[in-house]
Amino acid sequence: MKNLQAHLVAVLLVALAIPVLAQAPNPYVKYRVVVDAPSALAEVLRAGLELYRWQDYETMTPELLARLMAEAEADTRDILAANGYFSPVVHATLEGAADPHIVRLAVEPGAPARVSTVDLHISGPLAADPARADAIMARARKDWLLPAGAVFTQAAWERAKQHAVAIVAERLFAAARIEASEARIDPERRTAALALTIDSGASLRFGELRISGTARHSEDRVSSLATFAPGEPYERERLTHFQRRLVTTGYFASVQVDADPSAAEGGAVPVRVSLIEAPRRRLEFGLGYSTDTGLRGSVDWRNNDLFERDWRTRWYANIETLQQAAEVSLELPERSSGWGDNIGLRGKRTEIENLATDEVTLAVRRTALDERSRPAFGAALISSRQTPLGSATEDVHATYLDYAHTWRTTDDILSPRRGWAAQIELGAGVPGMSTRGFGRALGRYAWYLPRGTVNDFVLRAEAGAVLASSNEGIPQSLLFRTGGSTSVRGYAFDSLGVAKGEAVVGGRYLAVLSGEYTRWAWEGIGLALFADAGNARDELTRFRFALGYGVGVRARTAIGPFRLDLAYGQEDRTLRLHFSAGIAF
Repeated sequence: MKNLQAHLVAVLLVALAIPVLAQAPNPYVKYRVVVDAPSALAEVLRAGLELYRWQDYETMTPELLARLMAEAEADTRDILAANGYFSPVVHATLEGAADPHIVRLAVEPGAPARVSTVDLHISGPLAADPARADAIMARARKDWLLPAGAVFTQAAWERAKQHAVAIVAERLFAAARIEASEARIDPERRTAALALTIDSGASLRFGELRISGTARHSEDRVSSLATFAPGEPYERERLTHFQRRLVTTGYFASVQVDADPSAAEGGAVPVRVSLIEAPRRRLEFGLGYSTDTGLRGSVDWRNNDLFERDWRTRWYANIETLQQAAEVSLELPERSSGWGDNIGLRGKRTEIENLATDEVTLAVRRTALDERSRPAFGAALISSRQTPLGSATEDVHATYLDYAHTWRTTDDILSPRRGWAAQIELGAGVPGMSTRGFGRALGRYAWYLPRGTVNDFVLRAEAGAVLASSNEGIPQSLLFRTGGSTSVRGYAFDSLGVAKGEAVVGGRYLAVLSGEYTRWAWEGIGLALFADAGNARDELTRFRFALGYGVGVRARTAIGPFRLDLAYGQEDRTLRLHFSAGIAF
């Protein structure tokens, strides 16, 4: 009985204590942050404020919260200043009646500071050569990334300085560095006056090659592909060209070519070449899709060291919805003279726009390795069977000799923004060794025009002609059709040509014009507007341009630009989606 009474008393005491404990003050608080600011700035503040990071802290005290709110006001002003806002009104308040509490950060950023003046100077040995200094600084000013009128931000200021140094360091003066820089901010006028002095450092030359990682392949094979010789003036682009040459041989799985100006000895910069050799043999399978030719599957087998002589062989098969191809080729090692040789046998079948073609080609070709001025010439034996729907089958052959030359003055080989590129192709079907004799000429031109740091214009032109009285007796691969993702957008692949029966076949004349504007709205991502006009015909008097235009998205990638376009073909009155990667030629 006594134990029962004691138990009842304990239960009664606990019951009486519960309301008292429930009313005891909680020493901890919970809160959430509300930022009242323009959306772009609000996102930056959320990422940078400690106040925001601590809002899930379970043992937050009122004292710690008060300190975080005070620090948030000061941190907000610093973050806004880094983004160009130097006269903001910032106020943090606590709404304690809410559960959880609301910390409201009210921000009125005001107008951003804009660049008023830009003052660029060069010092060091380069300054003693006024003509060269003026030329380099003229380009640095032209390509300056933070021009007058632009909103000043700390990140943009750092990018602009490093880009200007890179321009000076491209050729001869690899040791260029920032000697002095100043951004003078006037908060009342909301202006930023910028001044930058670049010390060129001493002029440098290429030094010796220091090669590591070779086993099967000799160091002579590597050095024979170098785009410079010891003692020649330093140019950064030559290093990247040398690296691309080594990569494209297929001999190496990894290639790194770099030069450290700080290691220069007597003005000569040693060049380090670090290599990992690729397997002697490699088998690859691929799957893909093209808006031009449909689904794709491929098999690629390579031997990079045939007969242990560095000869490269390739067996390749590619099956697409509209075309299928198989090829076997032999590539000889690139020579120190700057040329590479290739011999290949290729079979290809296509069925495009109701035209079925079966073609076999045996070709030999010699191509220069220079990326800026690249000639090439070769000879090919072509045998082709061509069957247009609703018309007779035609068997033709040609012994074709050709010469081609490509020039590039662009600022970048893979993702150009400035400069031009041009290409010519001249060829002939040898009379007596072809179904009929003919001549052929094709020219392409692309002009890249940047406007400021975020606006790019590209103008392209292409024209071709086959010199013969008609298109009869000439392989379709040497005639012209157009339309598709890399020519006239808004039309199906190779759908613009000459009507024959129910098919579209190649014509003797080609002309394509294209204009494109890109606005780089985000880092590496841009929005584009474009218009294309072109056609292929067999008679100049009947030539009529087909127009296509639309909008697209651009992305800069390691293999060049990626393009996704939605285009309207005015002749077909059809919307088409196109995508492509890399540069046109």
